[in-house]
This record gives sequence, structure tokens and C-alpha cells, in this order.
Amino acid sequence: MRPRLVLSAIFLWTLTAQAQQAEPMVAVLPFSAHALDADAVEGIGSAMGSELIHTGKFRVMERTQIDAILREQGFQQTGACDGSDCAVQVGKILSVDQMVLGTIAKVGGTYTLTARLVDVRTGEVLKSSTRNSRAEVDALLTGAIPLVAKDLAGIPVSKSPPPGGESDVSAKSHWGWWIAGGALVAGGAVAAVVLLDGKKSTSGGNSQTVQVVVP
Repeated sequence: MRPRLVLSAIFLWTLTAQAQQAEPMVAVLPFSAHALDADAVEGIGSAMGSELIHTGKFRVMERTQIDAILREQGFQQTGACDGSDCAVQVGKILSVDQMVLGTIAKVGGTYTLTARLVDVRTGEVLKSSTRNSRAEVDALLTGAIPLVAKDLAGIPVSKSPPPGGESDVSAKSHWGWWIAGGALVAGGAVAAVVLLDGKKSTSGGNSQTVQVVVP
């Protein structure tokens, strides 16, 4: 009996540990975005869910499942759900652990994507992230959203140099070193030729002066 009790205890402990280590279930609500149409907003929400899954830190509820549960419960929300209270209310209906909600704004030629990760049980904002994109709206899908997802997952993001910034300076520096190295090599070749000519002249018994003009 004792071995069976030990095995049962180990099995229960394993199940408890796995339950504690399970990734939280997250639902992504449609972002509030007055500068974009409905199709673009839906696409950004889907992309955010996919990127959250790729971080390996979340389980994400499908959008179709979210809509079905809200319809079944008769939940109606006028406008975007962009507040913590609304997120908690919807999260409890969906029986998820956390909610992701946010906004997309455009000022001049810059899009600003802001997202918040809200704990459904406490209403606390666990993580918040804001990323800017000075390009077309498509750049939000390939640039801002992956970074925001990593921010919400607590994954450090390496800083890449901006266009026209350090990368260009580095490239120019490398070209400068190549040019300088080429000049040194060329100078060394000329010096070698001069020395050889000098040796030949000395062996012949006649002195000869060689003048090298460097432009």
C-alpha cells in the first residue's frame, strides 16, 4: 500500500505543479481606433493574439469563441471596451484569467499603439506597452505589434538602431576604414618597389636617386 500512496502523492504533486505553471488564458478585445476602419482593427486584433501565442507565455481565446460566448450571455457593449472595468466584466463572462485591450491613435504621420494587460480577478493592470510607428499602418503588423506582445509577456526586446541613425554611421565608418586600409596597402607596395630599385642600383655600382611624389 505504501508504494501506491507514494505514487499517488507524486501524481497529485505533478498535477498541482503543472496547474501552477500553466500559461494564463487571455482574451484580446477589439482595439479602439478612430483612425482605422473596422477591417484593419480586426486584423490588428488577430495579429496581436497570434503574437501573444508566439511568446509562449499565454493561451489565447479565439475571437469567434469570444463573440459566441458574449452573444450567448446577451452581453452588449456600445463602442470599444477600452477601460479596466469593462475588461473585468467581459473577462468574467469569458472565464479567462487576463484581458488585453488598447487603443490606436494617429498624430501627423505617426501611429501610436497602446495595449494593457488586465488581471480579471483583481482589475489590476499587470503590464502596459506603447509603441510608435512612423510609417504606413501596415508597419503596425510587422513592427509595433510583435514588440507590444513581447512587452506584455515580459520578454526583453533588443533595441535596434533607427533608420538613418547609428547603422548608417557604422556603415560609413567601415567604408572609411576600407579606404584607409587601401591607401596603406598601396603605399606599402610603392615603398617596396622603391626599395627593390634601390637595391638593384646599389649592386650595379652606380648611385641613383629616386623621387616619389605622393599626390
